[in-house]
Amino acid sequence: MTLFPVTKAKAKESMLLSMRWAQRCRNSFSSDTSGLFGIVQGGMFEDLREESLEKLIDINFEGYAIGGLSVGESREEMLKVVDFIAF
Repeated sequence: MTLFPVTKAKAKESMLLSMRWAQRCRNSFSSDTSGLFGIVQGGMFEDLREESLEKLIDINFEGYAIGGLSVGESREEMLKVVDFIAF
């Protein structure tokens, strides 16, 4: 877990770690009766969120969710991230 506030470098490092775990999960899990969700990460940084989402789409999850919100940021910051990523 990356605490808020965080530097962009640390947010990227954490996001990339999450993407490696996401790929491991996808490789290990297959089921016709349930789905696996990828969690979009990247802190408050739109470019990192976009990169995270693109990587998760490439992994091909059944669904996607927004992670790393309500961790100390203001309501305005949270809504900005949601507005950007939930296009």
